[in-house]
Amino acid sequence: SVAATAEPTAERTGNYIPFEGNGDGIFEIVNYTWNGDQLNLRIRVEVEQGDYAFSLFAFTNETRKSYDPVDMRSFSARPDEPYEGDVTFVMPNADSTIVLTTPSGRVALNALPVKGS
Repeated sequence: SVAATAEPTAERTGNYIPFEGNGDGIFEIVNYTWNGDQLNLRIRVEVEQGDYAFSLFAFTNETRKSYDPVDMRSFSARPDEPYEGDVTFVMPNADSTIVLTTPSGRVALNALPVKGS
């Protein structure tokens, strides 16, 4: 018999994580680049159900100081309309964590790491 193989979907980069609550879904960092103390990210959020809004913040792993995006408020996603967009943080160029939250920022849904350059 032929063994089934699980292959990642073409759209996913490998830097993604599921989240529960707020529609349940996948939070993905499609790519990111540092330009000095400016972190530019392409993010994608997919939800399984409902129409939900989200927000983001970042913190540096060493200091735990948090930073808000300079160019984004909350955004929303639906099962047939995943959100994909660019977000910029001005923060120290260091190993950091990007946190997906509810729109108020009070409830963290999940987080992904980025490396300093």
